[in-house]
Formats: sequence, structure tokens, C-alpha cells
Amino acid sequence: MNRSTPQGRDGDITTRASGHDAKHDGETPARSGALGAFSYKTSVEANKMIVELQGEVDVAATAELRDLLRDALAQATDVVVDLAAVGFIDSSGIGALIAANAYTEENGSTLALRGLSAPAKRVIQILGLEQTLTIRT
Repeated sequence: MNRSTPQGRDGDITTRASGHDAKHDGETPARSGALGAFSYKTSVEANKMIVELQGEVDVAATAELRDLLRDALAQATDVVVDLAAVGFIDSSGIGALIAANAYTEENGSTLALRGLSAPAKRVIQILGLEQTLTIRT
């Protein structure tokens, strides 16, 4: 899989879906998962790695999401995952977020969620994870 990552400067952007580099003009080719498309964009803002997830975060996207979060945490001590454009997230997607959060607790880095879409917020509330995961408004 071809990995393209930010260079660590504010404003650097990487957009990927299904392991293929995407154009930086807003067109993001999406991989079809079990329930729909999944894609993401990464950027660096104020020394934080921003990971914007889009589409359906289902079992078909989980391995890629785990790799994405692991790579982001290897590059930055502060990672923010934006869920505003997530139309669906299942337990495997939540599991990837919990695993990344556990990693940060063991390694002195931080992971925060922001921009929770209604579906993401509902799943996090149902599972009672508001106190486990850092959620920024």
C-alpha cells in the first residue's frame, strides 16, 4: 500500500481512500465498504495531526483506520480525529478509536475526537464512552 503522509508543517494535507493517493483539489476517491464509502484527509494544524474521517466507518474500513491512527500517533503526540462527516460507525470503528486511545495513555500522547456527527455521537453515548474518550466540541 502506498502511504502518503504530511511532512509535519502547518497546512500540509494528505487525502487518501483505499490506499491510493487522492487529488488535493477536494476530490477524494472513496473505497466502498460493507455499507458505503470511507475516506479520510490528514493535515497538521498548530502542531496537531488532524485526521478527518468521511463516510462509513465499518468493518471493511477498520484495518485501514487502525493503520491510519497508528501512523498519525507515530508522527505527532497530539492527534485530533474529526468525525463530522461520518455517516455511520460500527463497533469495529469504535474499537479502533478505543485502541488508539489506549495507546496514547501508555505513551504520553493524546487523542481527541471532535465534530461528532449525529450517528457517531449516538454510538459513543450508547456505549457510554463519553468519559473514556476525549471529546472536544
